[in-house]
Amino acid sequence: MRQEPDSALTGRRLAQVWAKAHAHDIEALNLLTDHIRTMAQEHASKLVRRCEAEDLVQEVVLSLLGSFENLPCPKNLQGLVFYRSRAKADVMRRRRSYTPRPCEGVTSQTQDPGGLEPWYLVAEREVRAALRVCSEQLPAHLKTCLQRRYNDSESAREIARTLCSSHTAINKHLRTGLAALGKCLQAKGVMA
Repeated sequence: MRQEPDSALTGRRLAQVWAKAHAHDIEALNLLTDHIRTMAQEHASKLVRRCEAEDLVQEVVLSLLGSFENLPCPKNLQGLVFYRSRAKADVMRRRRSYTPRPCEGVTSQTQDPGGLEPWYLVAEREVRAALRVCSEQLPAHLKTCLQRRYNDSESAREIARTLCSSHTAINKHLRTGLAALGKCLQAKGVMA
């Protein structure tokens, strides 16, 4: 549930606080920072995973306060915070999806001298192969929801918005899809 600050910063009040903060009034700057942090927290919970939310909030607050001297008082501070949150979340997703490739010519330290792969690499490859086969067997709507949620890191609300569906229906599809994957993996003997 959204909590409104005691004195919401909108319109004239925002312009007054913004002007005082530009004049280096510490109290006004603290009020503005708290307001930006509250809005960024609302957006962070929808844009990134829970474990990354506080990092996103910190980046948004620092980004806005870092360019504060050059910014005129925005007519829509909520929109500005959302825009910065979205941009920073995209950067975080790209960082998360980047996996460095091993250098060519360098032998893997995980291989034993006999040329056999360790058991955990073999098991991981088997699980991935079984997961690929099981996901192909899912109905299209479940497969789409799972891919958007876990491959593209979209929230259930974002998926609902883009697929013109309700949040409840998307959550149901995600639960149903995960249950179907679990049963399929158990049937293949990959998961206990």
